[in-house]
Amino acid sequence: MAVFSADIFPRYAETDQMGVIYHANYLIWFEHARGMLYEHLGFDPQNLSEGDVLFPVRRISCEYLRPARYARTVSVSVRIVKFSGVRIIYDYEVHEKETGELLARGMTEHAITNENLEMLNLKRYKPEEAQRYLKYMEDCKLADA
Repeated sequence: MAVFSADIFPRYAETDQMGVIYHANYLIWFEHARGMLYEHLGFDPQNLSEGDVLFPVRRISCEYLRPARYARTVSVSVRIVKFSGVRIIYDYEVHEKETGELLARGMTEHAITNENLEMLNLKRYKPEEAQRYLKYMEDCKLADA
């Protein structure tokens, strides 16, 4: 399996007055790509949002290298770089689709909790789901090698 990426067509409403994509929208793009990855891995998005396992964000960062612009499709790749069972870390890259130019890179770190925001270990609680994350993480390592 290759590293998953989601294409996004930047909308005019996402730009600032200079015609570039407003910086906070990259975080929304990360979330979108991560949500599409869940579907790619075979998870039902309805079950994720209504389920008994939550993934609250603990940390987020984004390094902006070049501006994304209105109506120039971007591709947001998402890799799992660490999965311990109680937390998961994703890395993202935003490339301009047409040229392949790297525009930004970032990361999000998520805790894994129950609906009361109490930590749980997904490897013990839902081992079949945890295995999907581990497999994808290994696929990402192989793709980067």
